[in-house]
Amino acid sequence: MFIARTPSSAVEEETAMKKSTGETVSPRLEGVERGWRHLRLLITWCLSGIAAVARAGLVCMLISIPWEGGGFGVTIASAQTEHPEEQGNTTGSTRPSLNLQDLSPLAEELLREKTPATPFEEKVHPRIREVKRRLQRLLNQAAPSESVPFKEFSDDLVRMNDHGEIQVYVILKEFSRDGVAQLEGLGLRVELTLPKLRLVQGWIRYDAIESLAADDNVQQVKPPDYMRPNSGAVNSEGDAVLRADTARSTFGVDGSGVKVCVISNGVDHLAPSVASGDLPSVPPVQILHNSGGDEGTAMLEIIHDLAPGAALAFYGAATTLDFIDGASTLQGAGCQVIVDDVFAPGEPKFEDGPVAQAVRQLTAGGIVYVTSAGNYAQQHYFSGYRRLIGQNFPTSAYPAVHNFSPGGTDIGDTLIIPPGGKIMVALQWNNPFGASADDFDLFLVRSDNLVILTGSAERQNGSNDPIELFIFTNATGSPITAFIAIAEYRLVSNPSSIKLNYISFPINFNPVRQYVVPEESIFGHAAVNEVLSVAAVNAATPTTIASYSSRGPATIFFPHSETRNVSKITGVDGVQTQVGQAGFFLNPFLGTSAAAPHVAAIAALLWSAKPTLTSGQVVQTLTQTATDLGAPGFDTTYGFGRVDALQALASVDTALSATLTLSGSTFHTGEQITYQATLTPGSTPTQVDIYFGALMPDGVTFLSLVDPGGTMAFAFGPVPVPFARNVTLTPMVIPFSYTFGGTESVGTYYAYAGLAVAGSDPLQPANQLSLGVRAFQFAP
Repeated sequence: MFIARTPSSAVEEETAMKKSTGETVSPRLEGVERGWRHLRLLITWCLSGIAAVARAGLVCMLISIPWEGGGFGVTIASAQTEHPEEQGNTTGSTRPSLNLQDLSPLAEELLREKTPATPFEEKVHPRIREVKRRLQRLLNQAAPSESVPFKEFSDDLVRMNDHGEIQVYVILKEFSRDGVAQLEGLGLRVELTLPKLRLVQGWIRYDAIESLAADDNVQQVKPPDYMRPNSGAVNSEGDAVLRADTARSTFGVDGSGVKVCVISNGVDHLAPSVASGDLPSVPPVQILHNSGGDEGTAMLEIIHDLAPGAALAFYGAATTLDFIDGASTLQGAGCQVIVDDVFAPGEPKFEDGPVAQAVRQLTAGGIVYVTSAGNYAQQHYFSGYRRLIGQNFPTSAYPAVHNFSPGGTDIGDTLIIPPGGKIMVALQWNNPFGASADDFDLFLVRSDNLVILTGSAERQNGSNDPIELFIFTNATGSPITAFIAIAEYRLVSNPSSIKLNYISFPINFNPVRQYVVPEESIFGHAAVNEVLSVAAVNAATPTTIASYSSRGPATIFFPHSETRNVSKITGVDGVQTQVGQAGFFLNPFLGTSAAAPHVAAIAALLWSAKPTLTSGQVVQTLTQTATDLGAPGFDTTYGFGRVDALQALASVDTALSATLTLSGSTFHTGEQITYQATLTPGSTPTQVDIYFGALMPDGVTFLSLVDPGGTMAFAFGPVPVPFARNVTLTPMVIPFSYTFGGTESVGTYYAYAGLAVAGSDPLQPANQLSLGVRAFQFAP
């Protein structure tokens, strides 16, 4: 038989010749050679086995063979499943065995993670191994004297420093000091330990990871779960919207005696904010750790604007272990209110992970804990698993795929990624962490040719976490239309019991996705019941929720099922900060990251006014006095409503009161009514407007008591007239009497004695500090 020389033959010959002589083969040439080999094998398989394939009810289909950065994407469609109860299933069939001829190179590489061959592959997370592979390829091509840019191999998921060290979490089978010392002997530079979780955080050289993984006491080596922000001369607009300014002037408090502490990314440009007066110089902000950035600076400015007398401290947390250690450090530093605006993509959605447990312990220890609810309402997806068989997507290794369409068929959630756009997607499902037996994989696929752009195919075999996470950057120079797909590799549970949850975390653009579910977008420590999780309204539109503000509820499955009512309360974002105006941070400051420190500052004002309150009472007061927004009462969009500093402080100042007594309940012509109002000031100097009088039976006209020149007189009108305006309240008893002449309106009157915020509208309930009301009848 005559065999023509094909492009693939030439490529293979060149590759073989280079390898035989020891010459380095470029990754691009290897990719071309591998792609042609897969293509030839695929065509041979299709042609030679077409009759058998037809008998088996399979269809051989070459979906695409496009060039994608040195590889080829090939997809084979078949129709087999291991769940015969599903519609369209072939009874008795099983999931097909993995056939590497079916796969694109990327899918092949991803699926090899399911069957590790060495302790290195078994124990070391695939993202670390991928960084090491990329580095090794560069080292193979570099000249001996050429310096290696190690740090350039860092990305949002794996960090490498200039010395070639990779930051890792090492999970031990048994934790002990000797075990940690053994790790140090293997080259691990230890940073932090958490004995309860058998966890060690540190840095290790890329070429020492194999030795680390070979240690019998090492269970797993993985990247840390990195914390990410949910984001003077300048005062926060939230000061007025939330009436913190009025609360300070009315009750004479400023947060003194309370220490408020922030956990965020960093405070790199703290000094200019101190110089401008937007942060205090005495006492200075206590900086316990700085991980870089200025979101922490902006948060501290907001707190100082609203509670200028509060002491401040800061801890910058880079990883979840760092966060846990930092929260404990702040507690030890005397913090009474702690606020953070960070999250980790790996925090569990369906249970409380280590961060959530640590935060709950802080609240049990008497700390008021405030956190941002998140900015993911428009980046979130939540659904029961709709199992669609017969697609075998992205390869025949997968018996089923999730159907995104409730009433039709759609295997993907479509989005457009602009040139340079970077996106991270994290999928979780309701299996317990550390014990996930159901195995789903996550893919990003080009819509035009079904080539896999990236994906995540970690093993879930009963002892792993139910999470898949990928990050992708569009480096093509043109927009890419793609879709997110969730494929089932192994399913042990009943399909109807599975809940799927993912968030597309915006890194440098906000993806507009096809399927968006705002509900259930609060997770991790923001879903802890004892925490004040804060939603956001913009300062310019303070009665309308920000479109991005995450929504509740939070459905928990482990250790038992419950539905948590979150978020708890709403704060304000879209505010100015000095660090933002100086160009060191985004301006205005948007997101629940900005809303949370407003609530923390008001908690400090409240505790400053009433130091005897417990932390639980502070939380309860803030929620019960919030301005209701949205649906009446609690709702999972606004929580209990927008925090109101003035009402919160007024509600706990029990000494502040306006009461009245009447000499009877029914009066006739010629009879006299005696009215006595008793006013009691609060524990702090209070600026108020004082109102006395009655509401007429028409429900519109007020009969008000005024004081013109030392004599008392009545005034009629559509609004109450102040007896005294903007005065410092002192104890007083105001008696007066009135004799009915018979020409008065017949019906029910409502006598009142009221204290209102100085200069405000007393008809607005939110402005009423105390109001005493009594009803009486006039019948001629």
